Amino acid sequence: MSNHDAIPLNYLYLYCLFLFLPLNTVESWGDPQVIRRQSMMIRRRTAMSSGIPNRFGRTPSTPSIPSLAWTTPTTLSATSSSSWTEIPCIEGPFHVKSFAETHCWGQKPLLLKQSFNTINEPLPNWNDICQLAIAQEEGEAESITSRLITHEPGTLDTFKLEFGPFSESELSNFIDTAADDDDGDDGKNEDSSHVSTLVVNDVDRWIPSLSDWMDQQFGFLPRWRRDDAQVSLARVGGGIGPHVDNYDVFLIQASGTRTWKIGLGTLSVKDEFDNLVEASEVRVLDLDGDFVAIEVGPGDCLYLPPRVVHWGSATSDDCMTLSVGCRAPSASELLQRVAESLSDSSVLATTRYTDIEDITSWSDHDPIQKQQQGDGSQRKDLSKKVKNKMKRLVLDLIEEQLEDDAYWDKLVGELVTEPNRPTMDYPIPLSEMENEWKAGLGVWANSETALERVLGGTGVLRRAEGVGFAWSSNLEENKMGPILFAQGRSFPLNDNSDAALALLDTIANGLPLSRQRLKNQGIQVLSETMKSFLIDLLEEGLLYGDDDDDDEKEDTIL
Repeated sequence: MSNHDAIPLNYLYLYCLFLFLPLNTVESWGDPQVIRRQSMMIRRRTAMSSGIPNRFGRTPSTPSIPSLAWTTPTTLSATSSSSWTEIPCIEGPFHVKSFAETHCWGQKPLLLKQSFNTINEPLPNWNDICQLAIAQEEGEAESITSRLITHEPGTLDTFKLEFGPFSESELSNFIDTAADDDDGDDGKNEDSSHVSTLVVNDVDRWIPSLSDWMDQQFGFLPRWRRDDAQVSLARVGGGIGPHVDNYDVFLIQASGTRTWKIGLGTLSVKDEFDNLVEASEVRVLDLDGDFVAIEVGPGDCLYLPPRVVHWGSATSDDCMTLSVGCRAPSASELLQRVAESLSDSSVLATTRYTDIEDITSWSDHDPIQKQQQGDGSQRKDLSKKVKNKMKRLVLDLIEEQLEDDAYWDKLVGELVTEPNRPTMDYPIPLSEMENEWKAGLGVWANSETALERVLGGTGVLRRAEGVGFAWSSNLEENKMGPILFAQGRSFPLNDNSDAALALLDTIANGLPLSRQRLKNQGIQVLSETMKSFLIDLLEEGLLYGDDDDDDEKEDTIL
């Protein structure tokens, strides 16, 4: 399910307020359980790829893949700024070259049949997602964004939303799905009048094997352009209603079947807000127009560009959909960040409107006399001259900021890599880890030892899962060295060599760092500056060491 933006309207203000709270205002965000999750990440890496130990029964079996059915357009979407009359379809497996040749990226939907082998791929299973949404120990699941969305089929004003973490009893309807697969139960909801969908965000942060798979399959995207892995579980009829997203998204059917209704055009923000269902706690649209419906099965992938109306409904009781979303800043977000970054130390930022030249004309006229004579030539309204002078103040200030390459470099890099959801002090710096959790990391708990080990040919350095990375260089203007951006922060590297640039690109976008991969990138020897740089990232928890050396695996990103 792709509705990353499905926030109840009446909670929107509180959600935004919480999102921007300073980290140090929430005492529980340094919870040892969160630290334990990070220190256990390495050991979970291989275990999670084969599924979390099954506490709730078997994972639902994967049904045979149905044929994809196209239906006659009916009504769903409103007036659009761009449109299409049909949705193209190509056969898998997924390959970026085949995808690019369709020219659908950012422009129109695309159905990719049998893109992924869901049996052999390290995708999470049903129980993995249930466990992530359940608060198993106090504080452990608080950093996981999970939602339970229920509605009455055939209606748009009955959608209700609850935020997790949840208890086992609250998710019994989903937990029982796994057991029902064995005992022959029909798996119907206890309340047959309502159906539910469980949505969990940032799954790649908690299941490292999924994060690796996303790097392999979607590594053609710059790391900063990719958001999280969101997974939804639903029984027959489950869904989150018609909606639009502000980003490109790949909707991968991991198990079960689903019908997608897709609008034949994009929807403007104004049309979206004009057509929201007011009584709904979820951003559901009530529209008239045309749409196409398709049915997808395991391994199928639906790509949607931004602002396309879509509505998914589960057609089996083991429907699991993996949503790989993208991110891109809007003009208003960039402008807001510029405004937030302005400092009183700037002369232009503290310059105020003045009207010194107007005092002479004011003194030449007696306003009381002019009013008595009915002469309106000296009215004191907000004239065009006044407003233009104020406009010039703003434009001069913005131009000053945008012409500063160092300022703009830092602003953009930090904006596009900051987390979209609260991360509760993730990742945890090594210096803030409890000793007992450091013990679980073994030799990797020491940053210098970890780097020496990797450079000696043992193990790899991995990016912290779910963290946005990017890098930038203005070397052509000879003003500054390259900078790595991660988790909304800047890390300058005072080394302008080709090896340093290759290192930053590998950290931000490549596969895990090993001695062989460094050599493959033309990095034969690390300078002391580069070593110190990597140690700093290890200390911050943005990189971590791992015994799992992937050098024997295929290094090609499709």
